[in-house]
Parts: sequence; C-alpha cells; structure tokens
Amino acid sequence: MAQEGGQGANRHYRRHDSERGGSVLLGYLIYRSGFLPKVSGLLLALSGVGFVAKTFTWALAPSYSSPLLLMPAGVAALALTGWLLVKGVDAAKWEEKAALAEAR
Repeated sequence: MAQEGGQGANRHYRRHDSERGGSVLLGYLIYRSGFLPKVSGLLLALSGVGFVAKTFTWALAPSYSSPLLLMPAGVAALALTGWLLVKGVDAAKWEEKAALAEAR
C-alpha cells in the first residue's frame, strides 16, 4: 500500500538520489574500460558527485541546494548518448579484450 504525504515521498527521494550516486562508480568503470572515451567516464563521475552534493545540501542546508548541482548529469547524459549514437562502442577493442579473458 502506497503512503501519501511526507514520509513516503522522502523515502522515494532518498532512494532515487542514492542510486544516482552510483554514477561515480559507472563513470570510473567507463573511464577504465577503454571502450568509451575517458571524458564520458569523468563526466559521469562528476554527475554522481553532483547528485551526492545535491542530496547533502538538500538535507543539511536546503537554502543552498541548487539545481545547478545536477547540471553535470545532463551534460554527461547528452555526451554519452551522442557518442553511443554516432560512434558506438569500440568493437575491435571489445573482441580483443574478450579473447584475452578467454585465454586466461
């Protein structure tokens, strides 16, 4: 049964932002993978830091919580989407690393 009011809405907000903080990990993995540009990984990691900063400022000092903290997320999403649509993943590098992993 869904809760209406403050408690249910706050729980959803916290869950949503904790998932977005995972962008730091995803950015790190993209940075290290070599299949996508390192800049995309850095932008995603920066967007994760922005989400965490937004959450902390929202909880500790709401008057300083600004939507500008989320701007890196939009830039990262557009950059990664554009890259995947235009260039895609480096398939040759993918095959090479897959062959090395199978040889182990």
